[in-house]
Amino acid sequence: TGVQLKSTQSINFNHRSPVNLTIFLPSAEQESGDKTVSLLGDVIHHHQQQALCYYGIRFHPHSEQDKAKVQKIFDYFDKKSAFK
Repeated sequence: TGVQLKSTQSINFNHRSPVNLTIFLPSAEQESGDKTVSLLGDVIHHHQQQALCYYGIRFHPHSEQDKAKVQKIFDYFDKKSAFK
């Protein structure tokens, strides 16, 4: 139900408010709308290592549609997923 995002730039988040995240799934095709996933989540931790910033995100999959979106992200990146 969460991921770690990597960024080359530091981003300030309000850790007390959920963040609307839009994840673009890379594609060789020219599809734009089908490869975008938007979900609500919390930044639960962050750290910087060399020139990269890492952010731990916990999603808020409240509906079955949101759970399917999270599943799509994990399937795309070939990761295991779990829902409580």
